[in-house]
Amino acid sequence: MELVGPRIRVVGGASMNTFFSLGNVCTGLVAWAVHDWRQLTQVLYGPMLIISCSFWFVPESVRWYMSKGRYEDAEDVLKTAARFNGTQLSEESQKTLAKS
Repeated sequence: MELVGPRIRVVGGASMNTFFSLGNVCTGLVAWAVHDWRQLTQVLYGPMLIISCSFWFVPESVRWYMSKGRYEDAEDVLKTAARFNGTQLSEESQKTLAKS
């Protein structure tokens, strides 16, 4: 939720919850269609292998970077989020990160 702006944060949270619920419904439908538990396990875990690859593409949290003293990385993530949201990181925020 840190990568989206405050205006669409509620929509982002509602979307995450909606997709979670739809995933549960789809799991039930797949279990209804695939009767063998071994095949069901393969069908259900197949997409998770693909999603696990996102580990290398999604940045860590800004708070985590700051707690570990990695302020340059935190600033990079904030700049990327600001660019994604169509804004710029304010001078005050950059000064605050530079002081830390």
